Amino acid sequence: MLLLISGCQNSEVNIAALTFINDSLKVKDQELRDSIKLVDSLNRYYQLGQYANGSIRASITVSTLKYCFVLLKATQTEPVWGKNEYFNYCTKVQEYSNVGEDLKYRLMDDAQESYLRSPSGALHRGKVTARECFVFDSYSEASQEREKYLIQQ
Repeated sequence: MLLLISGCQNSEVNIAALTFINDSLKVKDQELRDSIKLVDSLNRYYQLGQYANGSIRASITVSTLKYCFVLLKATQTEPVWGKNEYFNYCTKVQEYSNVGEDLKYRLMDDAQESYLRSPSGALHRGKVTARECFVFDSYSEASQEREKYLIQQ
């Protein structure tokens, strides 16, 4: 392009062409600088975290799954002889992403209500004497622990 401009005889055309090229280069240069600023900003965001409340904090969220089951220790009265029977009632192992105290108590409440409303619990005047919610990092750990209480019967 520069060769075409130098070949022109009219100096006004040369000046206009050079001005146009210079302005185009300034615009491209500014676009490039803006792009570099954006990339730098994104790099800082992903490396350091978000800028919040005047301080930089790392924003790393790790979602780990937990595996839970509920154990109920219960008694039932045998209808014919009136003898008390003691046994363990376990829920199935379930997967949850956020396990806190509220969830544990909800699971225990649901298991207890389910047992007491079941035909066995209602017919034999079932009573829950203890309950516990177990939380594990893997399904296999949870299943193995649950098996201990089921086989113990």
